[in-house]
Amino acid sequence: MKANKSPGVNGERVAAAEDSSQLAASLASVNGNIVDLWSAWRATAEDAFVAPQPYVRWQRAVDLVAATLLLIPGLPIIGLLVLLVRLTSRGPGIFRQIRVGRNGRVFWMYKIRTMRVDAEAGTGAVWAQKNDPRTTFVGKVLRKLHLDEFPQLFNVLKGDMSLVGPRPERPEFVPSLAEDIPEYLNRLAVRPGVTGLAQVNLDPDVDLGSVRHKLVLDLEYVQHGSLSMDARVVASTLIHLLGISGERSKRWMGLHRDVGKMLQSTGLDRQAVSEPPAPATVAVLAPETAAGGNGKASSNGKLLNAFTVDVEDYYQVSAFEDHIRRIEWDSFAPRVESNTRRLLALLDRHEVTATFFILGWVARRHARLVREIHEAGHEIGSHGYWHRLIYEQSPIEFRRDLRESRAVLTDIISDDVVAYRAPTFSITNRSLWALDILAEEGFSVDSSIFPIRHDRYGIPGAQLGVHTIDTPSGRIVECPPAVARYGRWNLPVGGGGYFRLFPLGWTIRRLKGINRKRQQPFVFYIHPWEVDPGQPQMGSDSWTSQFRHRVGLASTERKLERLLGIFRFGRLCDVIQKAGLDPEERVRNEDQESEELVVEV
Repeated sequence: MKANKSPGVNGERVAAAEDSSQLAASLASVNGNIVDLWSAWRATAEDAFVAPQPYVRWQRAVDLVAATLLLIPGLPIIGLLVLLVRLTSRGPGIFRQIRVGRNGRVFWMYKIRTMRVDAEAGTGAVWAQKNDPRTTFVGKVLRKLHLDEFPQLFNVLKGDMSLVGPRPERPEFVPSLAEDIPEYLNRLAVRPGVTGLAQVNLDPDVDLGSVRHKLVLDLEYVQHGSLSMDARVVASTLIHLLGISGERSKRWMGLHRDVGKMLQSTGLDRQAVSEPPAPATVAVLAPETAAGGNGKASSNGKLLNAFTVDVEDYYQVSAFEDHIRRIEWDSFAPRVESNTRRLLALLDRHEVTATFFILGWVARRHARLVREIHEAGHEIGSHGYWHRLIYEQSPIEFRRDLRESRAVLTDIISDDVVAYRAPTFSITNRSLWALDILAEEGFSVDSSIFPIRHDRYGIPGAQLGVHTIDTPSGRIVECPPAVARYGRWNLPVGGGGYFRLFPLGWTIRRLKGINRKRQQPFVFYIHPWEVDPGQPQMGSDSWTSQFRHRVGLASTERKLERLLGIFRFGRLCDVIQKAGLDPEERVRNEDQESEELVVEV
C-alpha cells in the first residue's frame, strides 16, 4: 500500500529492499527453468556434448587480473558514457538484462543503455536488427564502437562472465534455439564472454542462420580455447576500438575463419527443425503397479494418454492476480472462446477427445462454448469458479467455490461433473484436506497434485502415474501431470510452460519413456491462452511471471500438432477405465459381491 505522504529515508530503504528481494526471487525462478533445461540435455545427450578445455578451470584467475587492469582506465570512460546517455535520452545510463551463463545459470548483465526505455513494451523480447529503430542516436555510436559493453567488466569480476567466451543469450530465446539447433546448449559449458571468437568474426544475431554461423565459432572456442586465443581475441577487440577495421585486426591476430566451410563440415548448415541426438542411456523408474503398469494398449501398441485443457483466459492466470482483481475481469476483452475453438479444431483434426477443466466464471459467461465442448464428445471437469489457490482458501471457502463451479457446469451440460483440477495445481501438503472435501462432494477424479518441487505448487514425493487415494469420505482417482525421472529428481514434461520451454524432441522422448519404459499412460495439459501469441502484454512487477507466461507462445500450436500426431490421446475417464480404476465400476463390483454373499448365507 502506498503512503499518503512522501517516504523518508527509511521508507526508501524498505522499498529498495523489497525491490531487491523481488528481483532476487525472480532471478532464482528463471534460473531454475534454464538450469533444468541444461541439466536434462546434459544428462541425455552425452554423444553430442562438447567437453571444454582444461584451460577454463584456471581462466578465472586470468579474468580477475585482466578485468581489474581494464577497469582502471575504464571507470572514467564508463562514467562519461553514462552521463552522455542520461543527457541525450530519458532513462537510466546503465541497463541490466537477464542473460544465460555457464551451466544454464542466469545472471544480471550490465550494459550502457543504447535503446529507448520502452523499446520492448509492445513487442516483448525480440532480436536486435540492423539499423534498429529502437536504438537512440548515441546508442548507435556506442554499439558501433562496442563501448556499451564496458560495464560487463563488473560481471567478469563477479564471476558471471569471462573476458572471452560465447555471447550470453537471453533466456526467452534459449529454449527455441535449443529445439532448432541441438548442439546449441554446448555453448553453456563455459562462461559467456564480453568478447569472443564469434563476436570478432561475425555481426550480432538477427536470425536462426546467423546463430548457426556463430555457434560453429563458439564450439571451436569451447573445444580449443586457450590463454593464447584469449589474448588474441582481446587484442583484436581493442585494436578495433581504436578505429582499425575488424577484418584487418582479426587477420593480424590469426583469428579469421571461413565460417561457411566450417558450417558445412559440421552439418549445421543442413539442420532445420530437428530433434536432439538420441540419448545413450535414460534413467527411469521401474514399472509401477499403479495405473498403466499393466501395459494395456491399443492394437497398434500405443497406450492411451490423457489430453487435458484448463479453460481460463489470459488475464486469469494466478501469477497476475496481485495486479488484476477478480472484479476487474469483466473489463478485459475475452479471448477464451477463439483460443479454445483453435484447440477444438486441432483435436478434431486428429480425432482426439479430451478432458476440459473449465473455470466456473468462464462457463457462466460462455455457456455456448461449454455446450460446444460437451457436444463434441469431450469430458467436462471443474477448474473451480474464481481460480483461487486452494491453500489460500479455508475449507469452507473451497467447498463454496467448488459447489458454485459445479452448479454452473451441470446446469449448462445437463450432465454430472466428477473430475476436478485445482487452479495452479494448488493441492499441496498444506491443502491435502481438499481431497476429502472433493470426495464428500461427489467428485471421484482429481488432477491437482504435481509430483515436482516448485515455488507455488507441487509435492515432490507424490506417486507418479494414475493411482487411487483413500480419504475419510471416499476414494479419489488421482491423475498427476507427466514427469520424467532423473535419479532422485522429477522433471516436469506434462505440458503448460514446461512444454513451451523445453525442446520438443526432448519432451517427446521423455513422454515415450513413460509409455515404453514405465508402461504407464501420461497426463498432458494445456491452456487456451497458450496458443495465442498475440494476447495483450499483462502488467506485472515480476519478470519471472512474464517469462513463464510468454515463453514459447509462438510455437505452442506447432508443437501440439506434432505431439498429437505421435501419441494416442483420450479423455481422463477413458484412461482411468482402461487402467481398471473406474470408481463407478468399482462401486458396482462391490455391490455385486455384497449381494452374492447375502445369497450364499
